[in-house]
Amino acid sequence: MKILLMLLSLCVFAFGHTTFLQNSGFGSGFLHPIGGLDHVLAMVGVGMLAFFTAKKGYLLLVAFISAMFLAAIFGLFHGFAHGAEFQSGSFVGYMLGFTLSTLFLHLSGIALAYAYTKSAKAECVIER
Repeated sequence: MKILLMLLSLCVFAFGHTTFLQNSGFGSGFLHPIGGLDHVLAMVGVGMLAFFTAKKGYLLLVAFISAMFLAAIFGLFHGFAHGAEFQSGSFVGYMLGFTLSTLFLHLSGIALAYAYTKSAKAECVIER
């Protein structure tokens, strides 16, 4: 029960829908995915999943970003929140920044997973 309460108390830090640079096009879009722990963990997690699932894991990243972009355009599911945050300025710039920072976070997940597997292999060699 203590662990559950601790995890619930951390939810406040996870909220990624902030108002900084809200109407500034590319800057707003780029900073949005890295503005909350929920987005950072989700995007890095997708990168790690792409690394561990297949040799062509990059296709998962392309599919995820494409689906996210379509969702934002049509206002579906989570994309609705991103579309609702945008009020003025360049929508194309916002989405370009948003997409690039999401890709950066995914690639960070791949790098993290790669480093993990290299360190795990190194530990196996050392233990022998």
